[in-house]
Amino acid sequence: MESRLVTRHLDEIAPAPTGNLHLPMPADARLRKIVETFVDHTADRGTIRIHNEWVDTPSGWDIFVPVCFVFRTSTKDKFMTIPSDVHLKIGGIIFPGMDQCDFTGPFEALARVPNSTFFTLWKDKNPVRDLAGMLLLADTTFDEAPQLDVLLVPGGYGQEALMNDETVLGFIRKQAEGARYVYSVCTGALLCGAAGLLHGRRATTHWTAMDVLPLFGATPSNDRVVIDDKFVSAGGVTSGIDGSLIVASLLRGETVAQELQLYMSYDPKPPFQAGSPATAPAAVLATVTERARVITEKRLATGQAYQAAQAGVGA
Repeated sequence: MESRLVTRHLDEIAPAPTGNLHLPMPADARLRKIVETFVDHTADRGTIRIHNEWVDTPSGWDIFVPVCFVFRTSTKDKFMTIPSDVHLKIGGIIFPGMDQCDFTGPFEALARVPNSTFFTLWKDKNPVRDLAGMLLLADTTFDEAPQLDVLLVPGGYGQEALMNDETVLGFIRKQAEGARYVYSVCTGALLCGAAGLLHGRRATTHWTAMDVLPLFGATPSNDRVVIDDKFVSAGGVTSGIDGSLIVASLLRGETVAQELQLYMSYDPKPPFQAGSPATAPAAVLATVTERARVITEKRLATGQAYQAAQAGVGA
């Protein structure tokens, strides 16, 4: 049964952009950590009245999602995680065999975040081809990259070739240490997992790779976008647009995110109800699952090898 927020001040909390009302947390300590991450000033906490506005449920603790990123009425957009005069550095990794939409979808929103610079990142500045042949070009190498406020990690079939690439994994780990947010899209979550960033966290990924997440110590979620502390993950491909708007709201507030959404005319009305395994016709689901079978098996094998290696380290 879905838990309900215990509060008399519901009108002071903005609706969640995702439409999800609750973010399950595994423990009280983690829930409190999330709250403190986003609302770290006593006056702000008093103004928006979020103390004790969570409830215990059979599945753990629930926190009202909007507490994490947007507020209205008494605070409106005067409350933002990051002051608007702070210049933000946002960067996204590209790589051979990626799905360009995992990168270009979020780029459309994140590159327009006010007072920010977007860096396109790779090992070198040679063109890379996405899995369908589109050419992409980095403007900044890993060695040249500054410490980022947000690191975007996309996915695609080419992700599998990087799962033991210490240059890539090391860059993700290093940036994650100082980043405000690490944002994975699709199977970019598996790269974050291979970098050791998902242990004990909730995450989502492309539906074909959901069974791989536990091998990296993560708790898989079917939510389209998942926030766990500074780690934000979006599901497959187009989910990256949803997630990027949520990240934009974390950075600059709900109004800015809405302005970006309107500029992008992001008002999806899919022509078919086949965008999820839960709604796709059985024959369509079977066909697409079979097409992904080889890469799925490779991903599972890589995850199992990672899990075995971690068990060996802990032995």
